[in-house]
This record gives sequence, structure tokens and C-alpha cells, in this order.
Amino acid sequence: MKTKAKSIIQTLVLTALGVVFVWFAYGQIEKNKTEIISAFTNANYFWVFICASIAFLSHVVRAFRWKYLLEPLGYKISFFNAFAAVFIGYFGNYAPVMRLGEVYRATIVDRYEKIPFQTGFGTIITERLVDTLLLFGIFGLTLFISIFRINWIE
Repeated sequence: MKTKAKSIIQTLVLTALGVVFVWFAYGQIEKNKTEIISAFTNANYFWVFICASIAFLSHVVRAFRWKYLLEPLGYKISFFNAFAAVFIGYFGNYAPVMRLGEVYRATIVDRYEKIPFQTGFGTIITERLVDTLLLFGIFGLTLFISIFRINWIE
């Protein structure tokens, strides 16, 4: 009974918080309503669809990558839960106070897949480190190629 009451209270608090955020956002939107309507009217939805598809595919790839990163540690996570945790993590990064997406992501798999928080969080940190190293590598390669092209053109 305690957990059901706690769950109901959490749902009510989070719903109230969501309503407050929507109310604040609506107040900002109301000021620029004609500009927003014009932007939606004149948008090229082909490119919106392409960008949304690429973003969705990137989240699918991240979920698969995380799923396969957990397997050598002895944990099998369902693709749906990995995918949902990735989305919840990104949503958590939009919190106004702190960017807690990675913490939420590890908490979700701890709760629903019984993967210890430390293990889930450790794999998330590993993902971020690899992503950062790849970003620096691509940046360095791009810089090298750009310098070579600039010197070659002159």
C-alpha cells in the first residue's frame, strides 16, 4: 500500500510540475504567436521529416550500443527499456536546474531491469568518454584536412 501511495503522489507531483512548465511556456509563446504561426506555415516539412528521422535513428543506435555494452558485464536488457531509458535520459537533460539525464537513465535500468546503478552509470560514462574521444578525433582530422587543403590551394 505504501508503494502505491508513493507512486500516486509522484505522479501527481510530476503532473503538476508539467502543468506549471506548460503554463510558463505558453506565456512566452503567446507574445510571439503570429511569428510562430508564420514559421509553421512556411516551414519545409520535408527537411523536418528528414531531421526527425535522423534524430530518431541516432537514438535507436544509442540504445543498441548501450544494450551491447551491458552484455559482456552479464546483463541482458530489453531493447525497449534501453530505448526508453535513452529517451528519458535526454528528456532529463532538459531539466531547468541540473542536467541529470545520465543519472535518470541508470536509475531507470536499475528499477526495471535490475541492473545495478553503478554498472549502468559506469557504462554511460564509458559511452560519453568514447563519444568525446571520437569527437576530438574527427575534429583533429577535419582540422588537418582543412589545413592541408588551405596550403594546397595557395
